[in-house]
Amino acid sequence: MRSLMIEEDRSKSVHLEIIPSVLIFNPSGQVLLRKDAYGDWDLPSGICKGNETLTKTLLIEVYEQTGLVIEDARFIQTTLHKRVGLESYIISAVYVASQVKGLRSKGPNLKYVDVDKLPPHISAIIKTYLKETFFPPRRS
Repeated sequence: MRSLMIEEDRSKSVHLEIIPSVLIFNPSGQVLLRKDAYGDWDLPSGICKGNETLTKTLLIEVYEQTGLVIEDARFIQTTLHKRVGLESYIISAVYVASQVKGLRSKGPNLKYVDVDKLPPHISAIIKTYLKETFFPPRRS
């Protein structure tokens, strides 16, 4: 857990979680999702603990959750979320895996989903990534 001070009130401590997550595509272009502790479908991810780097947390959590080993991941964006009614924030660092090896764990807590059927909070990330990757701005 990390804390940060709010500028308006320097005496108020705020809880901050830094969570790296990753887009893992299968050969059909579907995205791998996992069921989280609340029963929601989300990207493979984990909370940074202590002095772990984003990459180290990502590698450990993805292997523990999916059985897959990320050999290469590229950072694509960060997002900031405030938890409703709490002095708590989540910073998500989103990566895309370009090389993955291993056998995916079987079971009801993992599934590949078509891009157009992703939960809204993930589809926004995917749209930005796909737009910037496959439809770069035109230069005049």
